[in-house]
Amino acid sequence: MRTSAVQRWKPLCVPGTKICDSSESTVAPLGGVFTPRNWADWLVTRYDLVETWLAGATVLDPTCGDGALLLALAAGALRRGVQPEALPVQRLYGVERESTAVAALLARFRREIGTTPPRANIRTADLLLTTPAFCAHVILI
Repeated sequence: MRTSAVQRWKPLCVPGTKICDSSESTVAPLGGVFTPRNWADWLVTRYDLVETWLAGATVLDPTCGDGALLLALAAGALRRGVQPEALPVQRLYGVERESTAVAALLARFRREIGTTPPRANIRTADLLLTTPAFCAHVILI
């Protein structure tokens, strides 16, 4: 019997606790799990997403949590020598249910990157509607 990611993390789903020592990501209220930063760094490196973003792609993280994936892109660009003021942060978008997570995302960007995406690009929303095909694609990546 397969278990979902939330079921596997269930013992850790206590608001305010750490997922692992190497991550600043925390477990969100209601059992949501934020992406650990080390995993986000691996993902953007593995699929060369920094280069894709710097080449002109617009990026949307539809469940951005505290911003690990968006931060990984920006940090990867800084490691390549792009200056904070030259980062194309206007092409980063995120949606998150929890307003406290959005505030944490923006604070982390200021602290770690030296700039932030435009505030209008990082939104709060209560529902994410999508087709089953989209969900299957995301899971299979």
